[in-house]
Amino acid sequence: MVGFLAAGFVPRAMGEEGGDALATISDLGVTLLLFSIGLKLRIKNLIRPKIGCGTSLHTMLVILLFEPILYGISVLVSNAAGIDWRTAFLVAFALSFSSTVFAVKSLTDNGDLGSMHGPVAIRILVMQDIIAVLFLTFSTGKIPSPWVLAVIPVLVLCRPLLGWFFARSGRGELLCFCGLFLAVEMGGQGFESVELKADLGALFLGVLVGWHPRGSELRKSLNTMTDLFLVGFFLQIDLNSSVSLGALGWAAFLMRRLPLKSFAFFGLFTRFPLRARTSWMAAMSLSTYSEFGLIVMSMGGAQGCVGAEWLVVMALALAFSLFVASALNQGGRNLRSYERPSPSVGTRRTAPR
Repeated sequence: MVGFLAAGFVPRAMGEEGGDALATISDLGVTLLLFSIGLKLRIKNLIRPKIGCGTSLHTMLVILLFEPILYGISVLVSNAAGIDWRTAFLVAFALSFSSTVFAVKSLTDNGDLGSMHGPVAIRILVMQDIIAVLFLTFSTGKIPSPWVLAVIPVLVLCRPLLGWFFARSGRGELLCFCGLFLAVEMGGQGFESVELKADLGALFLGVLVGWHPRGSELRKSLNTMTDLFLVGFFLQIDLNSSVSLGALGWAAFLMRRLPLKSFAFFGLFTRFPLRARTSWMAAMSLSTYSEFGLIVMSMGGAQGCVGAEWLVVMALALAFSLFVASALNQGGRNLRSYERPSPSVGTRRTAPR
């Protein structure tokens, strides 16, 4: 991801800009990402207080910590980087998310998906993704069509039919094409036809077919294609604007505020309650900024809520946070590998020479 973020600045420096084809690839990447999230989403795991309430409280806490700081700097430095209260709120909201891609990859590499803190971190990330999708859906200002009251119940009632279609889709590339059809056509186009955001439709269809025994197989088959299309999203962010000293300064400023986000996670986890070590390890997995923050900022830029330079600031802050989090997680992994096992019962201890 860091390489993709950096790659876009090179053609931008040479005068190249993104086109319609890159924008289409970018939209497909985001749609498939949300469909994959829906495949692993289990509603019963999100209604637990430590997941739903914890995520909501953390989002509000980060906004309360970051928005006054950003707006205060704007007032003291004569409207620095064009920040008003609306821009400060949107930036603070984007900073509240953590990177799903990094956390899943880190937990998988460390073998922590089955540990105490691994599922907690994954459920928090899924809840954050839902909050982001709902925000992107309702912030467009579009009023859904009355037909939405018919489309959504029909899709729910067709859940067994979707499972039958899913079970007979074959394997390999046929299963991958089945996922594309469900995410892009049935979910995306279906929701757009009733004036709802296509990303929300992809997430909804993923939830509907995620119960199927082949749901994990479909998610794995779509991983490579999703990552490929997401390259277009990261390249499009960098091709729309160039790096400046001001953007580097703001990214460094946001990096210095990243520990506030980590300690907020730790404090909330210990209150729900979780053990201190479990809370700390889960907080470390979530101590990054997020690709969903880039999506939120991209939407804000399209609606004129934030300037294009803030997309670069978020991209740089995301890249820096991934560097730092990678080092910290690798350090924690090395410390665990050097832990000495406690002596078993009945083991004879010899005196040192």
